[in-house]
Amino acid sequence: MGVTIHDVAARAGVSIKTVSRVMNAEPNVRDAVRERVRAAMTELDYIPNAGARRMASARSLLIGLFFRPQLASYITGIQLGAARQCRDRDYLLAAEPIEGRDADVPAMIERTIRRAHLDGVILVPPQSNDIEIVALLERLQVPFVRVSPTAEPDRGASVFVDDRRGAVEATRHLIQLGHRDIAFLGGPLASKGSAPRPRRDGFLDAMAEAGLPVPDSRIIYGEFTFSSGQRCADTLLAARTRPTAIVAANDAMAAGALSAAARRGLKVPDDLSVTGFDDAEIARVVSPALTTIRQPLEQIGAAAADMLLAAQPSGKLDPVRRRLDIELVVRESTAPPRS
Repeated sequence: MGVTIHDVAARAGVSIKTVSRVMNAEPNVRDAVRERVRAAMTELDYIPNAGARRMASARSLLIGLFFRPQLASYITGIQLGAARQCRDRDYLLAAEPIEGRDADVPAMIERTIRRAHLDGVILVPPQSNDIEIVALLERLQVPFVRVSPTAEPDRGASVFVDDRRGAVEATRHLIQLGHRDIAFLGGPLASKGSAPRPRRDGFLDAMAEAGLPVPDSRIIYGEFTFSSGQRCADTLLAARTRPTAIVAANDAMAAGALSAAARRGLKVPDDLSVTGFDDAEIARVVSPALTTIRQPLEQIGAAAADMLLAAQPSGKLDPVRRRLDIELVVRESTAPPRS
């Protein structure tokens, strides 16, 4: 026979009920006892029966993460951090791609929550800014954590970085290199659930600080995707007087700008400097590698999962806002403009 909960209790010198409380992350267990039980589980290579735990706790032990497949590069780090945190607490992360029209998304999320009996939900942009989805989770009484919300940011728990300051730093970097004609490539300003304004506003702050004008034609909006970045950058570079630098609101669009420049025979950074935002995997694998604003994506995912797991088993989650640090990462896609 395999190792049982009775063996774990005997090894740790506690009751079976105490072992059960530790496995279900319940309160009222002293830290020393909790560590002793976990050590016994590790020593005995004990793997709890997930089905039995679900039945005993009336919980699914599942945390849901909803994301757009088009933003996979950005999501990967968040998903990894959240999955590791869930695994350490004997939970599972259910990552669900969102496809179809925006109008269909709330119904799809509700169906998934009801079918899987999710114990909590992590919302990433753009869904974290969709107040209709937030209202749905509140109505269903499902604990949720929003990543980088800008729409009603104090509504519920969240993990975020200072997007506006990040855009300021990226733009200042270009200005310090000597660039004066800088364009901004943003996300979908008007579409439902999106809110790229902090990054755009940070760009405008830095330009105003330096006394540099920004014509309307130097701000253009895409869809946070490679193809939209390529298309929008192509529009900027087709102008009679092209900018010497582009600040992109995420790495996927920045990578698209690199592609648009290459198709026009422009060399980056000799003819055009480009910055991204996020430091997703694509920023490190494109050529030239992107100068970008690094978000600690894995830490964001881990923090979001940790907040949800800390609320179990009661499901009561305080509307805490947790801010994480960002940093400018300078790589090969930026340089002084040609004389």
